[in-house]
Amino acid sequence: MTNSQHQKGPNLLLFAIFTTITIFVWISTEVYQILQQKSFENIPPAVLDPLSPSLNTKILEDLESKKYFPTNNQP
Repeated sequence: MTNSQHQKGPNLLLFAIFTTITIFVWISTEVYQILQQKSFENIPPAVLDPLSPSLNTKILEDLESKKYFPTNNQP
C-alpha cells in the first residue's frame, strides 16, 4: 500500500464527518428560524365566516341562461 492510498481513508472520513456536521447545523438553523418567525397573517372576516350548506339554485339558473359563444379554435 502506497502512502497516497493510506492518506485517502482518513481524509475521506474527515470530509464525511465535516459534511454531516455542516448538514446538521444547516437544518437546525433553518428549523430554528422557521419556529422563531411570527405569523402576522391578516385573514379577512369574510373568509372566516362559516359557509352555508344550502345550494343557491338561482345562481345555477343564471349560469344556464347565459349565452355561450364557442371560439373558432375548438373543434
